[in-house]
Amino acid sequence: MRAIAKRATQKILGLVKRREYDIFFEEKEKISHFYKTCFKDEKWRNPDFGLTLFPEITGNLKRPEYIFPEMNKVIDVAFDSYADYFGKDKVYKAWKKIADAMDYKSIQSRPEKDYIYLHVGGDEPDLLNYSYNDGVGQNILFMTPLEGIIAAFRYRFETGRMYDVVGLTRFAALDQNGRAMFMYWDYDGKFYVDGRGRDLRNSERGLRQVSF
Repeated sequence: MRAIAKRATQKILGLVKRREYDIFFEEKEKISHFYKTCFKDEKWRNPDFGLTLFPEITGNLKRPEYIFPEMNKVIDVAFDSYADYFGKDKVYKAWKKIADAMDYKSIQSRPEKDYIYLHVGGDEPDLLNYSYNDGVGQNILFMTPLEGIIAAFRYRFETGRMYDVVGLTRFAALDQNGRAMFMYWDYDGKFYVDGRGRDLRNSERGLRQVSF
């Protein structure tokens, strides 16, 4: 009995130490739960935190997201998983397949292997009144379509709230027609992914910064 109690105590102490020294301990658990719950394919259900590094926190960029770069090629998996979880009547994409519509050469450079990025989080973009051209011209790192869909998906999954109820988040990528891609909540309650002018600015719309 003493041996069993000792092992249990050591396990608890080990867990406490992990929580104490790993500031992202709870976020890792949340991210793992999100992928295991919301994605059907085993390929996307097991984030490997042992092979990825968390970026250093800078300013307000504190919320982590785990990204499988290979999902970029089949980005509709992320969007369609959102639709499967919340309902196909709760989403809208301007193209039959985002993967076919996206200009992959325009996407901001990202690591080739699984990576973790940090962002501010919250309901609305942190860089308001910035156009796509502003972000690119000022060398700002801001969310790609995949990063945005995953962040919006996990946020709603955990909180029940949606991104961009007031504004709109522009992505660091263009569609095949040269339009800046973006996401937002529309008046009909749907999660939208669409594309518009690269130089558009609005005081309630903008970019979401990232670091990795």
